[in-house]
Amino acid sequence: MNETAFHPEDKARSLIDRRLVACGWLIQSKAEMNLGAGLGVAVREFQTASGPVDYGLFVGRKLYGVIEAKPEGTTLSGFSEQAARYIADPRSSLGQYRNPARGHDGRA
Repeated sequence: MNETAFHPEDKARSLIDRRLVACGWLIQSKAEMNLGAGLGVAVREFQTASGPVDYGLFVGRKLYGVIEAKPEGTTLSGFSEQAARYIADPRSSLGQYRNPARGHDGRA
């Protein structure tokens, strides 16, 4: 496919897709989401409690991170509010993190 026909955000997503696949992630759309398809599943345009993200990163069926695609050369400081939204309440945005070395509530 001719990447010059894409918008800058599409180029970023194409590069992110290739890099995630090279690292062993399975890439899926929301419509075809199957979190049991593999250990690491990246879901495009995933809806979180604080808004949609370009990729939701699932490990063992649990959401552990997100990726936001930005065009090459974008100054990321302008997106600090967007990032703050995702980290302000990680339990609502990313689900509850469970440290296997601790109890279900994260306490030792």
